[in-house]
Amino acid sequence: AGRSRNASEGAEGQGEAAVGSAASAARVTAIPRIKSVTPPARLNPYWSGSATNVFRLVDGDTATFFADVFRHAASSVGMALAGHDLYHGHLFVTHNDIGILFHGKEFPREFSMSTQAIHPIGDSRAGGAADPRVGTATSIFDPDYHIRNIVYLASVNRCYALDPTSVAFPHDVVAQNEPADGHFHTITASAFGRYVADLNYFHPRCPIEQDSIHLDSAPDGVWVAVKTSIYGGDTPLLTSAAATSAASQLLAKVFLELACESRAQQVLRKAPSALLPVEAYPVAVRLADGSAHRAALLVNTVTTALRLGVGVGRVGGHGAVTEHVPTAVVRVAEAARLLDLAHGAFDVLGPAADALPTARLLVASNGDPALLHSMCRSVRRSLCARAAVEGSVRFDRLLRQASLLPLSHAASPHPSASAVGGMWVVLVGGETASIRYADQGGKRPGAWFGGHSSLQSIGRAYEMLVPIFGRDRIIVIAQVRETLEWLEAATASADACLALCGSPKYLPMLQLKLADTRRDCACLLADGGADYDHTDVNPATIVRVITGRPHGDVQRVVPKGAQACGASMLLMFSHGTAHPRRPPPLDDDEGDEEHYMQMPHPVPDGDRKIYADIPWRGDDKVFSFEEVAARQALRVLAATNQTVLSALVASGATMGDMSYEGAVFDIDLKAMTATHRVRQEVRRLELFDGLWRWYIGIDPDSYAGVPDRHCERLYGTTLVRAYSRITADSPGRRMIVLNHFCLSGGMSHFLRRAQFRTHLGTERWPFFVMVSSDDFETSLGDFWRCWIKQFVRAARTPTHRITVRDVYELAETRYWGKNTSLLAHNRSSVLGTKKEPRTFGTVSFAEGGHAGEFGRVSSLSIWELVNGTKLSVASLSSL
Repeated sequence: AGRSRNASEGAEGQGEAAVGSAASAARVTAIPRIKSVTPPARLNPYWSGSATNVFRLVDGDTATFFADVFRHAASSVGMALAGHDLYHGHLFVTHNDIGILFHGKEFPREFSMSTQAIHPIGDSRAGGAADPRVGTATSIFDPDYHIRNIVYLASVNRCYALDPTSVAFPHDVVAQNEPADGHFHTITASAFGRYVADLNYFHPRCPIEQDSIHLDSAPDGVWVAVKTSIYGGDTPLLTSAAATSAASQLLAKVFLELACESRAQQVLRKAPSALLPVEAYPVAVRLADGSAHRAALLVNTVTTALRLGVGVGRVGGHGAVTEHVPTAVVRVAEAARLLDLAHGAFDVLGPAADALPTARLLVASNGDPALLHSMCRSVRRSLCARAAVEGSVRFDRLLRQASLLPLSHAASPHPSASAVGGMWVVLVGGETASIRYADQGGKRPGAWFGGHSSLQSIGRAYEMLVPIFGRDRIIVIAQVRETLEWLEAATASADACLALCGSPKYLPMLQLKLADTRRDCACLLADGGADYDHTDVNPATIVRVITGRPHGDVQRVVPKGAQACGASMLLMFSHGTAHPRRPPPLDDDEGDEEHYMQMPHPVPDGDRKIYADIPWRGDDKVFSFEEVAARQALRVLAATNQTVLSALVASGATMGDMSYEGAVFDIDLKAMTATHRVRQEVRRLELFDGLWRWYIGIDPDSYAGVPDRHCERLYGTTLVRAYSRITADSPGRRMIVLNHFCLSGGMSHFLRRAQFRTHLGTERWPFFVMVSSDDFETSLGDFWRCWIKQFVRAARTPTHRITVRDVYELAETRYWGKNTSLLAHNRSSVLGTKKEPRTFGTVSFAEGGHAGEFGRVSSLSIWELVNGTKLSVASLSSL
């Protein structure tokens, strides 16, 4: 996302130089010559890349080309070619292109190498005259500071200015192993392909090149620091399709020369028997277009390898290459690489690699190399992101200590509290309890976990959130282990699939589901899995966790008091529905429904008190133990059915029909029966005290025959009581809630309806509650990820101080952008009834805090809500 310009078009005042880029590239027909050098000490404050594998370009046209690209990249966005601004880039290759990622505005005023303080520019503690910030005019708080990443692609000869703050920009490519990445917006070169070298450009007019450090015929001082991992990784290096432009051909030749020479020197110093030079061989083949070119490109690799005594294959009569590495050797090497990966081959993490949960990942992947690789990459990415977030928190403290924060950033988000803890997160993955039972049609003999509604969403959410909060501030309530155990058992064999699922045809699908679940939950599994699993995934656990009331097996809870937890975020993903608050025939008030979220397990017997005074009896399909034992239940018919039957009697007719929950029943008043027109189920009718009743048959072997099913539901009223306790026990705690399920609009009634505001004072509660659908709408699955992704982006962009309301609006925009046809449908639909709307997935929010001392949550910064007074200068001593 951003601007792009063609390098051949030229920048203002540099038209000839830019045109010369293409011309100089076209003139290079042989392999560019390079020379191994050692950079002078005075470049150390600026140097990018290794200082032990450095080369200078000997070929004048090649050096001129690189210099021209540097000049164009700088001028395209108004940066300066200087040590404090743009002076380096990172060379990368993909399967179809070669490019350079430039980083400008490298040393703004706030930059510091110290972890304890940000010293004034030129201060002796910052290096004095060698302080790389000398001469800088940039600040991380400049409105355009984030426009500092420029990508040059050789295939199109264009520069692209990237905007990492764009809503659509993938935040994962921002450098995750760099301190304070949220402040500096540094995009990592490895996001584009294989990162192979660092380019440092110190031109003659640059102050640090004032002594004219030039070697051979290089006119402009281009230095190349080659990565030792130039051969590593999985991405194919290059194909012949990349060599479509003069710039591509030149960069391809430069890359090949650097690869050959740098590796040759490493092998000479370390291990003459190494086989790595072979890997440059197919690269040369893919780069070349004709046999003459191919011979020229291969000569350096072949002679170097032969000199080292390494067999590299042979050149055939038509320039074809025969590789000598047997397939078996490649497979052994691949297996060894994956094993090394599993045992902590995360060398970029340094000491953090020792803490990798390799044993858990090996078990979780069940020995599948590809899955293990994917899971390890997820964990590594999460660890890198966590280190970067922690670096941003420390850096924000340094900014406060040095009084470098703008006034808009320096104010405390919690003026009423002397000390405020950071935010805690509770992730809840619900599901209907029916998945634990045989299906009503008898096709499945038992439980079915082959399509869990929320688990993978919980796993992906955890992976995104754990870098922000750390494992110690996230509590997960989900059927992780329970689901995996079922999937592992069902996929053990075709016979096992038949026994558990009723047919072996589900085996391939369940195998994919198992792999996908493991992959999506990799970070959660690496951290030990869910805090509450199996039977603990029930409504009472949620209530105890969010209210900070441990009991029995529920011990890990959100701490009480705003000093320990200044804010909390409750994210719930499940199925949802509603039923009348009052039983028939008093059930026709459309504004009188009880909404609830479904959970897979019932509350323990000791916690059934949470349903005291909850109007669950409005659901006439909840049966008692006695009714289940009798296999039938007597229920009063709904008011609409009472009217139909009374009218039928008044007319003198004995036959008729009535609708009940979308089904048609044929009425026989002579036999006093109602027969389901499709299923032919017969229900006995009776009239008593002026009210019509019927007997509902109960199958005790199906889920419909489970007694006291209300104990598997988290009712909206139950949550309101829990919220009331939180406001009493932890005054000042902000709370963000996302209800992500069908009919979830009813879970925000306590903030929308006057009776709640009047009797409970909810307008004073500092709550921000989102729903993914209106009161009786079906929900879509997209808003969950949209919200979490934008929340994470805000939490990793501290210089912008993005608010809760900002995040919601960005997420909503993204959500409707993914569902444009649905939005058009909703806008054009003729309104249905409240209980039968014709719209879908209308996301919305409601909030309190309109009155009282704590204010609205929507106006607060995500960054400061997440971190609380961890950002205060007083807490700096705890570093």
